[in-house]
Amino acid sequence: MAHEDSPAVALHGTMDDGQELVGFGNIRVLILQEPDGWFAQGLEVDYAAEGDSLEEVQRAFEQGFHATIDTHLRLYGGIERLLRPAPPEVWQELVTTRAQLKRYTQISLHRSLLPYEGFAFFTEQSTVAA
Repeated sequence: MAHEDSPAVALHGTMDDGQELVGFGNIRVLILQEPDGWFAQGLEVDYAAEGDSLEEVQRAFEQGFHATIDTHLRLYGGIERLLRPAPPEVWQELVTTRAQLKRYTQISLHRSLLPYEGFAFFTEQSTVAA
C-alpha cells in the first residue's frame, strides 16, 4: 500500500507477449449517494460511473475504467489522455462533504479478465473497501 502523501502515478509498458501492462497508483474515487442512485468520480483521472447501489457503482467504475483503458490503448497507443484530473467542481464536492480518503495502487494486464481490484471508493460517511 502506498503512503498517503504519495502522488498519483500511472505507467504503461508492453510485455514480451504483447500484452499491455498498465498501472495506476494512488488513484482516489469519490462516491456520492444521489436521490436517484450512486455516482462515482475519479479524482486523478476524469472518469465517472453511475449505479443503483453502492456495489453496482463500484463494479460499473471498475469495469468501465478497465474498458476505457483498453480503448485508449487501441485508439491512441497509450494512457496519456486518461491522465486528466477531475474538474474543479468535483474537488470542491470532496472538500464540502469531508469524505475520508484512502490511497491504493493497482497494476493490470490488459486483455485480461475483470475485476479490476484496485480502486479505493469513498462515500460521504465512510471509506468503502474495494
